[in-house]
Amino acid sequence: MGGASSRASIGRRIALGFFLCGLAAVKAFAQNPRDSVDPFDIQQRIVGTDNFDFAGLWQTLGIPGQLKTVWSQEGLTGPVNPASRVSTIFTYCTRPCVAEISRENLDSEPDQELILKVLGNYGLCRFLFFKPVPNSPNRWRFLGYADHEVAHDEAPSYSVRSFNNGKHFFVMHALGTWGTGVALQYDRWYEVSSPGVREALTLPVSGYEFLGWRWVYKTFDSSVSSYTADRTGERFTVAFRIKYSADYGLVNEHESQELTLFTRVQKAVYFRPPGRQDFTLASGESDVTTPDIRTVYSDAEPKCSEFIAGNLNDLLKIARGPKSRTTEWIQRYAGECEPSRQRTTLLQALRP
Repeated sequence: MGGASSRASIGRRIALGFFLCGLAAVKAFAQNPRDSVDPFDIQQRIVGTDNFDFAGLWQTLGIPGQLKTVWSQEGLTGPVNPASRVSTIFTYCTRPCVAEISRENLDSEPDQELILKVLGNYGLCRFLFFKPVPNSPNRWRFLGYADHEVAHDEAPSYSVRSFNNGKHFFVMHALGTWGTGVALQYDRWYEVSSPGVREALTLPVSGYEFLGWRWVYKTFDSSVSSYTADRTGERFTVAFRIKYSADYGLVNEHESQELTLFTRVQKAVYFRPPGRQDFTLASGESDVTTPDIRTVYSDAEPKCSEFIAGNLNDLLKIARGPKSRTTEWIQRYAGECEPSRQRTTLLQALRP
């Protein structure tokens, strides 16, 4: 019941990255700001061009062409199907190139920063951030960039999250995995300021997996409920929610019916003490672990024995309750599962 072989239909994973684990933030501000760069001139040279030389632009800005993907942030390998891999080096576009400008207040200063979003082949995307040079009309300072390898027609969007203490974050909303019965999206949180651009947090913000009636179904989401800062440090509080369900078709293939199993809500706190650059999961304040975030809140399909072991208490509550189609499903599911101590315990609870 593993589910690995059923993944052939999955479209490509994208290089968004995941850490996280909240996958940790990058270790330092990635780029040194450059003055006297005109984003409007860059936009005019890109728009409508069929083969713009992005390699030359990156050299001018002093940044690499290699994208910082989600998978690299999380230490993962990227697309499961090697044939679906695309280069994560942003060098050119073979159709009319896209460059869009917007303005937002992204730091604690009153002026607005300029955001130049450029798209290349396969949906490769890079956001470039600029700040006006004080008392110098039409002069801009390049602050840094944020990347995403979309490999899909759906380019990432963004929003700005602001908090009562005056802190602002640039949040990229991006697709991570898609395919038949599978979807995964990420939110990537960035700090943008005069010293540069730094990724602070990457979260699997929503997803689902429905591979067929032989497997457990899951839908999940996460949301940042608060950001606080005091003398001890900064904290993100995140709520993770997951719903597991099943299909009665496993018991009777002629009677498909969705059966709700259980829903779980978990809290994660990411903490950064003064003087540190990275947010890390505060295990003492969280009731979810880094391995859970990487496997449960992802497109990973656990083995049957892993699902039972990780959710035994919830499954026992159902097994010890009134007999129903849900208990029939658990009986059949556990009966076909690999042997384990938890499987034995669950099957014993199902006996009359």
